[in-house]
Amino acid sequence: MNIGVNYMREHMPDDARVHYAYLDAGGVAPKSVQSKAIVRQLIRARDLKGLRELVERVRKIADGAALMTETTVEVKVVSAVSNLKPNRPLEEAMQAHLDRLGAPPFDAEDRAFADRIRATLSAADIDTAFTRLGLAPDPALPLFDFVLPLDHDSDGGNGSTDVGDVSWAVPTVQARVATCAIGTALHSWQMTAHGKTPTAHKGMLHAAKVMAATARDLYERPDLLAAAQAEHKAALAREPALCLPDAGRDATGDPGRGGGGLIRPPAPSSTPSLSPGRGSAPPPAPGRRRRPRPRRRPARSPADRPGPRAGPAPPRAACR
Repeated sequence: MNIGVNYMREHMPDDARVHYAYLDAGGVAPKSVQSKAIVRQLIRARDLKGLRELVERVRKIADGAALMTETTVEVKVVSAVSNLKPNRPLEEAMQAHLDRLGAPPFDAEDRAFADRIRATLSAADIDTAFTRLGLAPDPALPLFDFVLPLDHDSDGGNGSTDVGDVSWAVPTVQARVATCAIGTALHSWQMTAHGKTPTAHKGMLHAAKVMAATARDLYERPDLLAAAQAEHKAALAREPALCLPDAGRDATGDPGRGGGGLIRPPAPSSTPSLSPGRGSAPPPAPGRRRRPRPRRRPARSPADRPGPRAGPAPPRAACR
């Protein structure tokens, strides 16, 4: 299956990603064909539409691998998150407070620690941090100590966060505030090393001030709240929420392999949400392959058969 997914990389959008990890290779005997294997596929795309298409393509590859090896495949969606829907009125309100407060109050000790971290990074790591923001590299600058304009042209890089799900339910805005040395990669020991430093705490508290000031505006300015709600409603009208099919249904929602249903989008709400980050959409889709084996199940009467499930949706579904 992974070979097929790797060949697919040449035929998918440049900004999409597929990662994988073996959760269970089936055993340790090298001369034996194991009876099962479990692999987790993490599929990422810029938006829900592109994500849905990639998920279906990966599932077809899994089906093809099962046909080639005369095995069966079981698919389960463990979790997923949606892309972030921007909200211009909230972005303008938050930008005003970023401009008013300026950058976090870093001092000489913060810059000295950042220089020590940057000594462990490559020149390419540092240059990339600038170019993603549409800036010329400055090797002498250890920490971002300025505020970019709201409409500054930049790539910014992409991440994944369940705040994206929130943004489909309520008007949402996020801020990026410096908490680490320029060039520090996410999920790295250098990022972990920043965790309890004054640098990180100053950036975190600075972001909290910006978020609190923006929230206060929503309480004090009914016009801003109404504009944010109107923008959110219009955005959903232009691009309705898409559902990701689970293992039990195909892309149209018709019953397919196994049981299950569609992962539903969250219900709209009028309460805005503020968060200190940005993200895009990844849905993990682990699959299990195993050899056919006879199964015996006890007979059940129609009254014993499970019916449609009711209750709240799981909290981390991309389209709940």
